[in-house]
Amino acid sequence: MYEIKEIIRLELYGKFAHFRKFYTNASSQSYLIPPKTTIMGILGSILELPRDNYYDLFNKDNILFSIAINKDSDIRKVNQSLNYISDDYFNLLVGKKGKVQRTQCKFELLTGNIIYDIYLGLKTKTPEYERLIDKISEQNLGFGVSLGQKQFKGSIVKKETYDRDNFENLTEAYQVDSSIPSSDIKELNLNEDINVMKEDVPFCFIKSKTGREITETNTVIAEKKGKRLTGKFKNIVNIKNNFYLSFF
Repeated sequence: MYEIKEIIRLELYGKFAHFRKFYTNASSQSYLIPPKTTIMGILGSILELPRDNYYDLFNKDNILFSIAINKDSDIRKVNQSLNYISDDYFNLLVGKKGKVQRTQCKFELLTGNIIYDIYLGLKTKTPEYERLIDKISEQNLGFGVSLGQKQFKGSIVKKETYDRDNFENLTEAYQVDSSIPSSDIKELNLNEDINVMKEDVPFCFIKSKTGREITETNTVIAEKKGKRLTGKFKNIVNIKNNFYLSFF
């Protein structure tokens, strides 16, 4: 079970987003919800930490994340064709003859009213986490907030804080209001009122000589409009407003 001491609810929103699926190659497909690793990058940017130097601070021994699509959101996927410079452009840079060649790539863009509820489950209270929450509360967002790519500017605000008296750990629950790892699903009820998505997402990075490497992935289930899922689930946290969350 979880050992969460405090839960912080944040709201992340913007007009455009693209959270690139790590396994795509010829086309740039996007997750509908930001992966845990993307949220870690946003928080690292607010703290103005160097690239690839925040993985230990946000590892699962210190903090857990719950990510949900806000029920007031209206997220749409739009496919765009983008022209990228071909690898053959290198020939021109080294003085060889030829024309600038371009290659076309399909790009999946999220647009509409994009709103996510981000819950931080603090297992330890550190000065870095306190500084993070203070900076968000003061809207001192460091390097800024981007929704997947630098050109897609976003915003983040602090909504609520729940201390240990305002939530409880459940070994088993029959509803969940956030995304949830498939490993925590015992049963899932499917009906015409819900539209379930299933994504393979990265859970953890480590710093490497070439930048970073994925060390853990998992399959995550969520409802595309943020509706409640019913069934039988394990490792759920119920907070005071009767909201059921899965942390990972």
